[in-house]
Amino acid sequence: MRSENPIKLTTINGVRIPVNIYRYLTIDNNFYNSILQNYLWFSKPTDFNDPYDCNLSISHTFNEKDLYSFYLKTKEYYENIGISEFSSFNIDERVELFNKNPKEFMEAMESGLKKIYSNDFGVCCFSEKKDNLIMWSHYADKHKGVCLGFNILKDTFFFNVPFKVVYSKKYPIFEYIKERLGNRKLSSQFHLATKSKDWAYEKEIRIIKTKDNENFQGAISFLKSSLVEVIFGCKANDDEVRNIIDLMKLTNYLCRFSKMGLKEFEFGLVESIID
Repeated sequence: MRSENPIKLTTINGVRIPVNIYRYLTIDNNFYNSILQNYLWFSKPTDFNDPYDCNLSISHTFNEKDLYSFYLKTKEYYENIGISEFSSFNIDERVELFNKNPKEFMEAMESGLKKIYSNDFGVCCFSEKKDNLIMWSHYADKHKGVCLGFNILKDTFFFNVPFKVVYSKKYPIFEYIKERLGNRKLSSQFHLATKSKDWAYEKEIRIIKTKDNENFQGAISFLKSSLVEVIFGCKANDDEVRNIIDLMKLTNYLCRFSKMGLKEFEFGLVESIID
């Protein structure tokens, strides 16, 4: 029996993304722990396998006026949300440092920003696709693993904030100060969700937590009701598949179970429901 799963879309933060997104995993102790305790792991950006990931360089073409406006806007923003440390922030002193040695100032700013994006965010990676041959090979133990399908509307707290990864053919140029003066969100999109076109096959959706959250890295719990599909790889062990299904039913997961198989006379995967 073949499953039919038309793609449903929703709009979050002005971006159209699928309602159902997928996480590929190896079946190991970490997998069993995450199922038993209903959590997923949010990684530091520096742990990713792409050296450019969250590590793009910043173009510095701003002047003294731009810098002053940037600091003023930043100070007002943090004071409005109740972060009082910025009340004593001296903008004139910072601009003076820039004027004394612009190159050194810009390099220090870039280094500081990269440190922030490496340490102050947690990222959990998903895909729009559950039948990608390469994803199954790379992230699900060469098709012996599993793919978890989540409905993001069933746990809007956990799945906030989603970013759709942008894949660029050319190295993107980002003028940090000028872009931040225009749009705060664009900065996060550039740093945390921009990758080379070589990775486009992943069709990646990222859930990004910030340091403002109580938990933003490591194990973060999701509602069991949001896990709606469990798809096993075409090489998954049948006995292990049955044990996992029994375990998940015993621990009150109400999801659909299926297994991938190989298509005939063409490259691709076909999904069959497990009764």
